[in-house]
Amino acid sequence: MNIIDRTRESMGWNNPFQTRRTDQIRKIVIHHSATAGGNMAAFENAWRNKGWRNGGYHEIILLSGDVELCYVPTTVTNGAFGHNTNAYHICVVGNFRTNGAQPSVVQIRSLMTRVRHNMKRFSVPVSKVKGHKELNPTICPGMKMADFRNTLHQSQGVVNSDLTVRLTGSQGQTVLGVNFRRGAGTNHARIRTLAKGTMFETLGRSGLWTRVCIGNDEGWISTRFTRRAAGRILNQGEGQTTARVNFRIGAGTNHARIRTLPQGQMLQVLGRDGDWQRVRIGDRTGFVHQRYTRFNL
Repeated sequence: MNIIDRTRESMGWNNPFQTRRTDQIRKIVIHHSATAGGNMAAFENAWRNKGWRNGGYHEIILLSGDVELCYVPTTVTNGAFGHNTNAYHICVVGNFRTNGAQPSVVQIRSLMTRVRHNMKRFSVPVSKVKGHKELNPTICPGMKMADFRNTLHQSQGVVNSDLTVRLTGSQGQTVLGVNFRRGAGTNHARIRTLAKGTMFETLGRSGLWTRVCIGNDEGWISTRFTRRAAGRILNQGEGQTTARVNFRIGAGTNHARIRTLPQGQMLQVLGRDGDWQRVRIGDRTGFVHQRYTRFNL
């Protein structure tokens, strides 16, 4: 997940219609864009047509899982009529109300990370994380918000929407080298070949094929070449090292070492790439092997 700061590019950023203090923020409101794609620049056309001076969202989670920061928290945006003065608005790009559409795994991970970050930043309790539909007559953002709030209490689990959006599935690994494909069958294009022992998250099944997530990639592998992984693998949340471990710039021992971390080093787990955890320590982001990390529960 990359953070893209657009707060000095958004419409009206230097002449906001209304401002506030950050201690006036009392709730976080989740939206979907109701579009197949887009970003801040694309949405601004619609906002201008409404005659708005400022846009609708403080943050936008793109299809890639990257996050656009649109406005500083002190700017009041136009996300939910009658609630904007005390709300911080986050939008997930996509239309999650028709044809079985749902956010991708990487979008859900980014959403959970950003919501937790802003809950802590503004001292917002989980009960005040709301869907747009809980404030105004709309179906936005398409998720069952009670389930979403329950998941905020957990380090991993499932978010149920009208269709079921998985945050993480069960953990597994390949037992042989196997093709990672775009669909459930050998007629689908190969993304790449996975090595024996590659770790993955199980997202679902179709016949003899398993839908999995590896890093930021989703695809399918033949179920017969997989097994359930022993032990628990970190996905996101606060954690720490369980032994001395090298902190590297990439996911693998072939990548340069940033430094060696001591046992008990606190870190923020941002995601996973195979057997490696992507983590943040202070203002530095890098990778450590998952064998030497654990969650703080």
